[in-house]
Amino acid sequence: MKSIYIILIGFLFTQCGSTASEQSDHDSEPLATEAESATEAENTASAQATETKPADALFDVKAGKITFVYSGKWTGTETAWFDQYGKRCVLEQDIQQSAKNHFRGRKTWTGSKEGSLNCKYEEYGMTLNECQPSIIRIKETELSLLAHGDTIQLSYGYDRVGKKTIAGKEADGWKSKSGPNTGYVWKGIDLEMDNLGVIRTATSVEEIDAIPEELFAVPDGCKMK
Repeated sequence: MKSIYIILIGFLFTQCGSTASEQSDHDSEPLATEAESATEAENTASAQATETKPADALFDVKAGKITFVYSGKWTGTETAWFDQYGKRCVLEQDIQQSAKNHFRGRKTWTGSKEGSLNCKYEEYGMTLNECQPSIIRIKETELSLLAHGDTIQLSYGYDRVGKKTIAGKEADGWKSKSGPNTGYVWKGIDLEMDNLGVIRTATSVEEIDAIPEELFAVPDGCKMK
């Protein structure tokens, strides 16, 4: 009888030890799963960022709205919206380009000539309020005269001049080897450019989801030419 009690007690200890061990293993599983999930999420986000940026992207930022001011030989303001890494762009301009020419207008590029517009509200003292199709991309809508910061292309005609913070963004500086032109590039966009005395400087940079689609329409009060 005593032998039977000893066997039963041994069996109970064995079962308790096994249950405790299984519970301990079970408690540790969520920690491992959470760590693996975090790593997987990081890898997924990284893969998505790589996949969504096209090989022909102009900029290293997907979409934004930038306000510029002109000084020097020109004065005025310009607002630029872009998305799809620079594939699409809208420029709204109000610039005094000379004593006789106050230009106001909008330039759009949809990613192709389909639906792209060059609209003029005012030019050389005349009120125009007319738009015409853009069959090629207007250079201004690329938002860069400095090869979008391509160091190989720039190295042929420009020297580095250090960095500068413009509108809260750190931009790389470049100065022409053959003239006074100097500019600062952030993620492929010229945030400041001195082009023969016409100086354009960003005053605000805002990252957005996409360009409002209504900006691609013919502006109110304008007609197609």
